[in-house]
Parts: sequence; structure tokens; C-alpha cells
Amino acid sequence: MEPMYYIGLDVHKRKISYCVKDSGGKIYAEGSLSATRIDLDHWMKRLPQPWTAAMEATMFTGWIYDHLKPHAAAPRVAHPLMLRAIAAAKKKNDRIDASKICDCLRCDFLPECHMAPTAIRERRRTLRYGGFFAGCKQKQNDDEAIRDAVRQHLTALGTLNLQAMDMDFTKIAVQNNQASADVSFRPKTGAPAGAAMQVSYELEKQDGAWKVMKKSASGGMIEHPNPNVNPHGQDATGAVHGNLPNFQEILGSNAAAPNGTTQSNNTVSTQSGNQP
Repeated sequence: MEPMYYIGLDVHKRKISYCVKDSGGKIYAEGSLSATRIDLDHWMKRLPQPWTAAMEATMFTGWIYDHLKPHAAAPRVAHPLMLRAIAAAKKKNDRIDASKICDCLRCDFLPECHMAPTAIRERRRTLRYGGFFAGCKQKQNDDEAIRDAVRQHLTALGTLNLQAMDMDFTKIAVQNNQASADVSFRPKTGAPAGAAMQVSYELEKQDGAWKVMKKSASGGMIEHPNPNVNPHGQDATGAVHGNLPNFQEILGSNAAAPNGTTQSNNTVSTQSGNQP
């Protein structure tokens, strides 16, 4: 009966470190090679026969295991956490890791884990990636629907000239049927650097559509008036919200009105802390 040679492999994305030992623990060969099928084929031609190999389970192990399986005598895959508990060392590098895996295999100490058949692993990978891309598409669709819901909400209110403003959605967070959107409002022209209002909208998904439920800002919770009622014609009693921001103050007291004249005292003033 020919003696068996044992090989420990430390697998990485671009490189594979290996250590080949006989049954007595004497090193036959060690080194590294590129993680490609061609390099593996050239390397296997130089190996003594018969041989078996072991490697740690990683995201790169599957294809290497499948490529070696027809040539090796029962290749094996080690459980990562259990392997570290057995073969932990203060000095650690790829060459030492390959030697430790080789010793565990040679002494029958390797904490082996199950490798599903190739067809099952490929099916799992397809389903996993399909679920990932489906989640990304759903997130993208939700984000766009939330943006549209906020724009429709502001358009229905009619208290803000959206054509004169730049809206920047700085953050959108979705959790089940609840969502929040942080929006920054800036005048398109004439505003000094950094002049902006930050408003947070809380939304809820109802009958498959996102709807704005409430708004909050740094000054606290605010509410818009009834879109069918002129907010400037309401009584001063009670909390009246939803007025246009006073961009005259943002642009400076000497800024010109749209008709080229200095804005008069008839300009609608806003209450402190009101937001769109």
C-alpha cells in the first residue's frame, strides 16, 4: 500500500497557500499559487500520489473543492470556528495556517463540515443572489415612491413654490410600512452658501401607496394647514402652520423683488420655525 500524502490549503480570493506532508509529518513541499483552475492543474501534476487535501470553509472554497475532488482521495472541508479552537496559534500567516490544517488532516483532528452537492450549492447561490437583487429593486422602488409622495404632498398644499426651490432628499429610511424622509430646501437663485431648511417627513404605506402623515423639524413638530383653506385668512388664534418661509430674510434685506423693485412691507411674513 502506497503511503498517503496530506495537503493543507489556506484559501483566499487570489492566492492559495499549501503545505504537503507525509504520514510522519515530514514536509514534502510548501508554497503558494494563484487561485485559478489552470494553476491548480499545473500544481496537481507535480504532487506525489496518492494525496488528500483539506481546506477551511470560506466563500471561495466551493469551486476549489469541486476542482480537486476528481483528483484527490476524499478532499475535506473544515468548520472555520471549530478549526480555530483546535489550531489557534500566536504566530499566524498563510504558510502556518496551511501547515496547521495539514496536521489536523494528517492526525484525524480535522473538524469536518458537510459540503452539499455542487448542484444544490449552485441552486442556493442562484436563489441567494435572486433574493439580493429583488431586495435592491424593492428598496429602489420604495425610495422613488417616497420622493413622489412628498412632492405630491407639497404640491397639494400649494404653500411652497417648488419651481423656485431645489429639493434634496438627504436621507430615506424604510421599515416595513413606515418610512421617514429628510429633505433640504434651498432657493435656486440668490441664496448665500449654506442657506437651507431641513424638514423630516414621516410616511405610512396605505393600500400600496405612501402617504405623508406628519412633518418635523429642528424646532419641533409642525403641521400644514388645510390645503383647501387660505392659511393667511385664518384667525390668529391657535396654532397656524404651513406659511411660506421668509426667504427675504435669507437673501438679505436689500434683495430685489421679482418685478425689479425693492420688496415692500406687504411681503407676507412667516412665523418663526414654520417649515414646508
